[in-house]
Amino acid sequence: MNNDTIELYDKLPIELLYIIFKYLQIKSDIFTFRLLNNVSNNIFKTWIYELNTDNMYAKSTFVNIKLCNACNMYNINYIYKTFIYNCEYHPQRILHYCNNVNCFFKCVKLFLIDIQIDDLFPFFQVINKNNKNKNTILINNLNIEDNEDNEDIDDSILIDAIIEPQNMIYHKKEFYILINFYNAFYKYEKIIDIKALNINFEIKNNIIFKWFLKKKYTRLYIKGETLLQ
Repeated sequence: MNNDTIELYDKLPIELLYIIFKYLQIKSDIFTFRLLNNVSNNIFKTWIYELNTDNMYAKSTFVNIKLCNACNMYNINYIYKTFIYNCEYHPQRILHYCNNVNCFFKCVKLFLIDIQIDDLFPFFQVINKNNKNKNTILINNLNIEDNEDNEDIDDSILIDAIIEPQNMIYHKKEFYILINFYNAFYKYEKIIDIKALNINFEIKNNIIFKWFLKKKYTRLYIKGETLLQ
């Protein structure tokens, strides 16, 4: 949708907005439609609430890659798209969906339901305020290794680690962040408590589905940085 189209839609009566929304089949158009005005946003919200996910289950193993988990369309020659629960440890749960835009948003809705059940919240972005190279930090081996299994590790050695700004989660009243670091010839990934890094981080959030979360969770996305205090 271009700006002229958005301006035109903004002037349409409610009845026509419902009809137009019904025939939108591109994800970006649907996300844009919800921004037109309060009416279009309410249409979008109502549609999400009414999507049926009762028989959908995300799995991490024994996944049928030739089946749409939303509409159960089965086709051995069809290339399905993958919706990954990338805020989880490996093996991460996944869903497969077809080109039907309803199926994609059913996956989104199920994901939002599941993270509330697991008390696991992504959608945060972290900014390192102490370093011009904001994605690089110096960390102690103590933060990344298990000394019981690595008796010869020198905990005083600082190594470079790369933080993943988008891969931050809130779980059981604590913030955790994914970091990547290298040791000899190997690359490692680990999710650690952000407080263990002792770094001045600013936490921001970017979620358009805040309204779908239960009231006790919506406060997380009002001003995330207050939760670090």
